[in-house]
Amino acid sequence: MINLDRIGPTPVRVNGVAQRDVHFPPLSADFYDDPSGIDDTVDFWQPFPLPPAAVIASRKDNDYDVIARLRPGITIEEAQSEMDAIAHNLAVAYPQSNVNVKVRIVPLREHLLGKNRRVLALLIICTICVLLLACGNVANLLLSIAAGRQKEVAIRSALGASSIRIARQFFVESTLLAFAAAILGVPLAAWGTHLLSPQIPEGVPLARTASINVTVLAFTVLATCLTALLTGIIPALHMSVAAPGDTLKLDSRGSGAPRLRNRSVSVLVAAEVAIALVLLIATGLMIKSAKQLLSVDPGFDPKRLLTMTVSLPNNKFEWKHNVVFSREVIDAVEALPQVTAVTVAQGVPMKPGTFWGNFEVEGQPSADEKPEARIRVVNPGYFRVMQIPLVSGREFEHRDEVGNVGDLPDVVVNNTLASRYWPGEDAVGKRLLFTSGPATIIGVARDVKYMGLDSKSDSELYYPLGLYPQPHITLLVRTSSDPSAIISDVRKRIAGVDKDAFVTDVKTMDELIDDTLAPRRFATTLLSAFGAVALLLSLTGIYGVISHMVTQRTREIGIRVALGAPAGKIITLMLQSGFVPASAGLAIGWVATFSVTNLLSAMLFEVRPLDPSVWLIVSIGMLAAACLASYLPARRACTIDPCLAVKAE
Repeated sequence: MINLDRIGPTPVRVNGVAQRDVHFPPLSADFYDDPSGIDDTVDFWQPFPLPPAAVIASRKDNDYDVIARLRPGITIEEAQSEMDAIAHNLAVAYPQSNVNVKVRIVPLREHLLGKNRRVLALLIICTICVLLLACGNVANLLLSIAAGRQKEVAIRSALGASSIRIARQFFVESTLLAFAAAILGVPLAAWGTHLLSPQIPEGVPLARTASINVTVLAFTVLATCLTALLTGIIPALHMSVAAPGDTLKLDSRGSGAPRLRNRSVSVLVAAEVAIALVLLIATGLMIKSAKQLLSVDPGFDPKRLLTMTVSLPNNKFEWKHNVVFSREVIDAVEALPQVTAVTVAQGVPMKPGTFWGNFEVEGQPSADEKPEARIRVVNPGYFRVMQIPLVSGREFEHRDEVGNVGDLPDVVVNNTLASRYWPGEDAVGKRLLFTSGPATIIGVARDVKYMGLDSKSDSELYYPLGLYPQPHITLLVRTSSDPSAIISDVRKRIAGVDKDAFVTDVKTMDELIDDTLAPRRFATTLLSAFGAVALLLSLTGIYGVISHMVTQRTREIGIRVALGAPAGKIITLMLQSGFVPASAGLAIGWVATFSVTNLLSAMLFEVRPLDPSVWLIVSIGMLAAACLASYLPARRACTIDPCLAVKAE
């Protein structure tokens, strides 16, 4: 026996046991009082309760979630077209109940990922970019090592070794290096996943349960093979096509590196700078977007505000008793010394739990589709406690709750709804027409960012709680100090009103706002980390290239110094080797970043993907960092002793 939201055990019969745990997303999360997600495990299933016969006969209960598997070969578009035809036929046959009823088909995968799809895609792209940067650095390193083995390879080639055999040797070396890194990387990945898991927002599907499994290991092997190919192909091609006769004629401290190697190095440096620039511009845009988002006014004061969901067992009282229970809870909690004001509501900011309603505007022509708005059921004093300013009129008072349950004599609307239907006029005193009858607008409230700081304001209707009792309410407690300190006291007061009351989802309003920002904050943090790693890798690559070039050209530099070349000219000569490919990388990076602006635009808030300030600052900073990475080894070239350089073999 178990308790299903009621007093006492509920007799149930177990008809079956699922073979494995099931994770299933809520299809209509906006109707849930407690947020839930794909990470939640389904504990049990129960039969869907059919509505009463009278409701079925009236055809008014037509809001359902349906799961269907399409037949093989049927597309989403074809299924949507067929359902549109069915909905149209029902609207013609039953105009009173079905005229505005539509069916929307959404693939379950799309519903599962939702708006996180772009975030996940961006993070995958960033991971690939960092991998390519690492491959570029390793390829440069192997190319430098190969340059020191030119005579060895030339001798082997002269003795009959084929180009394929020489290339195979370098591929084997890069493969051993890649698999050694993979062996080290797997435990580091497991440790990093464990460390990062608590920081992953709930909105990213199943990310918190990610672990190292067979699929991950198989992907690691595939990525390792690809990495070995990318890091080994350039030195392998370079050494396999080199003419052994020309190589043997070169001094080991020759006057210059072969042109093929120089071109390969320049291409790698340009590619590294381009990839790093893409990540850094994306990071800059996300950081600026986050800064813009944090400066948004939510439309109410979230400071020192405690929230919690409160409900009674379904079988303890009649539905109407929820109003009495709400008032008793308000009185009990309001008596606490740290509490300055208390109210209850269904549909508070930053939480799911609202529903939509249709209406008509008195005096305006009826449209084919009735206007709709989000409905929020609030207690008198809600706007005062939340500190939501009224544009005009007044908020609900206790006299507005007098009447029969379901009646709606008065409503409060938000500024968006008022401006949409009465532009330039005061909406107070106007009337809206509902199925229950006309309702007079008594107040116009300021717009509130109910669905998050980055959300747009929808049309909002406020109903009085006394006439619309709700099974689940959110208690809103404004305090004079830290609201978290009185959680236990508030729980005791609620238990004093009714010991069987359920109290869940206890959070401060600041925490709720942080929860809505968590996906963006997580993406920005990871992107910043990727950008920092990319910058470090690219600068390390440039530094290594110039350092190796200085070493390879030691004799040439010594001769130039001996002949009187000034230090500035030597530095400029070395800087060109880093500055030219870095400049080319900037140009390539701009084009690459421009190509992914559509992916970025959906994750930015009041920031354009082509924001000139971000692009300019990042580009100048990247070029300056590349010049610095080139200057340090170039400056060392001026300290070479000409006598030792000329004597070097």
